[in-house]
Amino acid sequence: DYSVDIEYEYLLKALKVVGEGVDLVCCDVSLTPFRNQCANLVTLFFTLHELENAEKSLLNAKNILAVNGFLLLVDKFLYDVSDPAEKLSFLTEKAFH
Repeated sequence: DYSVDIEYEYLLKALKVVGEGVDLVCCDVSLTPFRNQCANLVTLFFTLHELENAEKSLLNAKNILAVNGFLLLVDKFLYDVSDPAEKLSFLTEKAFH
C-alpha cells in the first residue's frame, strides 16, 4: 500500500494514522511512479481543487487503476449560485481556504 502526497508533512501525518506497512511516496499526483493497472483502489481526498491540471491527475488515476478497480474521490467544488445567502457561504469558504 502507498500513500502519495506532494507535501512531505502530510505524508508523515498519514503515517501516524495508517501505521506501518504503508510506503510513503512524495510526488505530484499527476506524475506518480506507478505502472498501469497496479492499484485496486485510488483515493483522492480534497486534491483536485488544488491542482492546475485536474484532468491530467484523473487520467493518471485511471491509468493506475486495475480492471474493476475503484476510484474514491472526495472534493469540494464551486458553482454559480442564484441565492445571495448561498453565495455568501461559498465566498466565506473561499476567503478562509
